[in-house]
Amino acid sequence: MSLRFSRRCRNILQSEIRAMTGECKRLNGINMAQGVCDLPVPPEVVEGAKAAIDAGVNTYTATEGLAPLRDAIARKMQRFYGMTVERDEVLVSLGATGAFYSTAQALLDEGDEVILLEPYYGYHAATLTALGCKLNPVRLKAPEWRLEPEALEQAVTA
Repeated sequence: MSLRFSRRCRNILQSEIRAMTGECKRLNGINMAQGVCDLPVPPEVVEGAKAAIDAGVNTYTATEGLAPLRDAIARKMQRFYGMTVERDEVLVSLGATGAFYSTAQALLDEGDEVILLEPYYGYHAATLTALGCKLNPVRLKAPEWRLEPEALEQAVTA
């Protein structure tokens, strides 16, 4: 028996952002494609990391995130948006890309149709395509990037 790539692999593409990062590195250019922060780490973050290391905090956290952080996010949702959110309704992820991928894997099946607002992050389209979803793009109206209700209605299918 020989190993082969799955059919799904044909749909997995490198994101444009990663490709540009590679090109910038190859040409010794300035990377303006990826969200690379060139600011110093705030001192309180450095001190907090050092304190955690000194305290022996060196294991994986709970899958849903640390309880104090989830509590703080729930309080912020109330302060900023007036939304009452319980800790158990908050999930902390390592980033938007992983959260999007996990959510898409959990909720979508091959053949599902997804309305994708344009302009969109190329990774979202690539992930949905790799999952075998059918994309129904809806272009937002520039320059305000408004969603026209008629365009949305046209994208909705049975």
